[in-house]
Amino acid sequence: IIPKENEKDLKEIPKNILKDLTIIPVDHMDEVLKNALVLKDPGSLFKKKEEDLTKEGEPPFDPPPPSAAPTSKPGGRGLVM
Repeated sequence: IIPKENEKDLKEIPKNILKDLTIIPVDHMDEVLKNALVLKDPGSLFKKKEEDLTKEGEPPFDPPPPSAAPTSKPGGRGLVM
């Protein structure tokens, strides 16, 4: 899997090497995932609805409140946990 913009560079690779490779040029990360992951239906990877992502009867994931998020000290380095 290579960026589509690098497809032009394939002419620099010897033909005997290219014959043993499957080159997949991609434009977007979703194309990378569809080609890199073993999925029954790769086209549906990015079409899931929120209710499909949660177990039956389980509320959807909520991020922690801002007060629980790591913050940086004023004038300091790193994160305060």
